Amino acid sequence: MVQTVIVSLICLLTFLLWKRKKRKEKYEKYKRAVLLLGIMELMGLMLSLQQWYEAGWGFSGRLKREDMGQGSYREELELSSSVYSGSLEVEVEDKWPDQKEAEKKIKDAIAEIDATFLAENESLDQIYRDVQISEVYQDGQVEADWSFDDYTYVSADGKLKTEELEEDTLVGASVLLSCGPYQEIYDFSFCLCPSPADSKEGLLRQIQKSIRDQTRESGDIVLPEEVAGIALHWKKAGNGDGALLSVLGLLVCFLLPYGDRKERERQRAKIRRERKKDYPLVVDELALFLSAGITLPEAARKMTEAYEKRKKRTGKVQAGFELWKFFSYEMREGVQEGEAIAHMGMRSELKEYKKLALLLEQNRRQGSEKLVQQLEEENLLAYEMRKNQARKAGEEASVKLLFPMLGMLGIVIMILLLPAMMTMGSL
Repeated sequence: MVQTVIVSLICLLTFLLWKRKKRKEKYEKYKRAVLLLGIMELMGLMLSLQQWYEAGWGFSGRLKREDMGQGSYREELELSSSVYSGSLEVEVEDKWPDQKEAEKKIKDAIAEIDATFLAENESLDQIYRDVQISEVYQDGQVEADWSFDDYTYVSADGKLKTEELEEDTLVGASVLLSCGPYQEIYDFSFCLCPSPADSKEGLLRQIQKSIRDQTRESGDIVLPEEVAGIALHWKKAGNGDGALLSVLGLLVCFLLPYGDRKERERQRAKIRRERKKDYPLVVDELALFLSAGITLPEAARKMTEAYEKRKKRTGKVQAGFELWKFFSYEMREGVQEGEAIAHMGMRSELKEYKKLALLLEQNRRQGSEKLVQQLEEENLLAYEMRKNQARKAGEEASVKLLFPMLGMLGIVIMILLLPAMMTMGSL
């Protein structure tokens, strides 16, 4: 305990020194946190002092027992003697009552048994439903050990087995009640009866008996139309497949728009990836045409014609050039060049194409003297970006291949181990 007080005191002194060294502006910034930390350190010191007092000067050498039924607890103590000095763990068991108090508790437990044993039954003379028994009574202060003189129709936990019961059967019950060191045996009897036909248990029991009594040589089971004067009406229980199909259809109706939206988002993400991949090629080809002195509309037209020929020959669709083709068609149909450039940037949904649109628009307004140089610089950046994309794709592919390789490794291990296991099994 002395060590805990020293640790708490050191922590508090360290905190005070730290607070003193901090500049005022920093303290003001973390004022609430510092105040909370100071309170925690002070409370820790006070708690350590209290525990130190209770463990040493304030300890009378007595350990308080818990009330009966609350269970025992273990207390770790520090022992000092000429023979042994060190820690010792002592088990403190709960308190036992005196004889008068124990007799009262046992009497109250018997009354509790009388009140709860019947459960859903009406009297001890007619028991046909499960009875309620417990291992403890009076909030755990009285322990009960149950036994029956006949376990044919009743189990140790009070569950009845009256399916084969044809007539009333008297069963004796004995309960050993213990309250501390004091014990008393409580004996009583109850009558097990076949369930009456007007009860659920009795009706089902007689129906099952009627079915069991039919000979198995007949090809069909004839369901009874009446049991003990009670008319029975039968019909097969539906499996609900039709309702399930209807619910599934309704669920599909609600999920279809969600699926379509997800598919559109997937397609848009795919197009954005392909446009990003084609961006260096678009910039390179554009710079080539513009460096030859061709205007932007004419360069867009020639790039589109070259792409159409390439697509017709290879059948490959390039999303970046499709975007550029749309840009070219807009200018051919009379859309202003600046407006078409703006549309291309917004339609691309990529910062790379928006940057290209910004370069084209700036040079359209200020002149195209530095446009080719800017496009060449942009082309270098684009190719560097493409190399990074290729490297990233390679890393992702290697990760995806890891799981099939692990599966193949498991198969190889099984192929190697299976013959050995079969050989060991034959031995």
